Amino acid sequence: MKTYDRRAGRFYDPNAIEAGGGPAPDAVKLLTVEQVAERLACSPSKVYRMARTGLMPSVKVGGSVRVSSLELAEWIGRGCR
Repeated sequence: MKTYDRRAGRFYDPNAIEAGGGPAPDAVKLLTVEQVAERLACSPSKVYRMARTGLMPSVKVGGSVRVSSLELAEWIGRGCR
């Protein structure tokens, strides 16, 4: 869902962050555990375990675990470390 910033006079995605610290349109998506498991070809329980132990970068949104698409790509690029 996009939000309108009256000062900037534009819509933006509040979940997206650009290098300068401000919002950037559609820059980052938060993936569900199921989406991450599909991308990594593993089970959702393994994704939950890696997130819980801190092996994989993740955030909790309410009671749900989410993984930033950008951080997931960087994590994979580092050899999953």
